[in-house]
Parts: sequence; structure tokens; C-alpha cells
Amino acid sequence: MLTIVAARFSDLSTPAMFLVSALIGSAVELATGWLMEILFGAVAWDYSHLPGSFGRSLNLGFTLLWGALGLAWTHCAMPLIYRISQRVDWKSTAVRILSAVGTAFMVFNIAVTLQVLARESARADDLPPANSIERCIDEHFPSSWVQKRFENMSINGLRSR
Repeated sequence: MLTIVAARFSDLSTPAMFLVSALIGSAVELATGWLMEILFGAVAWDYSHLPGSFGRSLNLGFTLLWGALGLAWTHCAMPLIYRISQRVDWKSTAVRILSAVGTAFMVFNIAVTLQVLARESARADDLPPANSIERCIDEHFPSSWVQKRFENMSINGLRSR
């Protein structure tokens, strides 16, 4: 998201880019926290105990961190990536194949992760698997696996709200 905005507004001053980065980072963090809680009954982070917090998912300190990270990304990383990308033949078959494979992998990875989180939420609600996909998830991605991979996340299910 930041890359798209930064590419369109590359002429912004440093303070303006800091502000845009802080707002984008905080908006994504807030939306992600809200969606995780609504869709899965999951809480991956909770800033409510910290000073400068606005609810669970938003904190002034982290907003400032998003601004600083945005500046590092737009002023350091993006120019380097741009220079390197100028050397790549984007129309070559190898690049197209790698892009397609990478995209397919990420779509699959995200889809499986969402299914596993949804099933973990259902397990928290004591719901048995409803089909063969859910049985497969229970076999290959049990609660112990989910807790190891997402150790800071608590999934309480949708009934607990």
C-alpha cells in the first residue's frame, strides 16, 4: 500500500511522507486488527495497556514508528529496488514464470492461512469439523501448531464475544 502511494506522490516533502506513512501504516494496522477480531475472534496485538493507545489496535508510538519505517522504505529501500529493477528484463520468460509462481504461491499461502485461522476459531467454539477440508486442517494444522506459529495471537472464537 505504501509503495503504491509513495510511487504516486514521490515529490512529497519528508514531513508529508512521514505523515502519509504514519496514516497508512496505522490504517492498515487498525483494519487488520478489526478484521481479525470480526472474522476469527482473534487478537494478535493489544495496545490498550500502553500510554497513547486508542483501543486495542492503535497506538501513537507505533503510529510514529510507521512514519519512520515509511521514510526508510521510501527514501532508502525503494530507490535501491528501483535501481536494481532497471537491470531486469521484465518481459523475459523467466521473470514471467517466476512472477506467476510467486503469485500462485502467495495466493495459496494466504488462502490456507485464512482457512486454518477460521478452523482454529471454530475449534475455540468447540465446533467439530464439518467437512473433509476441516478434517484435513485438524490433522495437519492442530491448535498446537497454530499456537506455535502465531504465538502472540489469542483466538477465542466467535461465540466468546
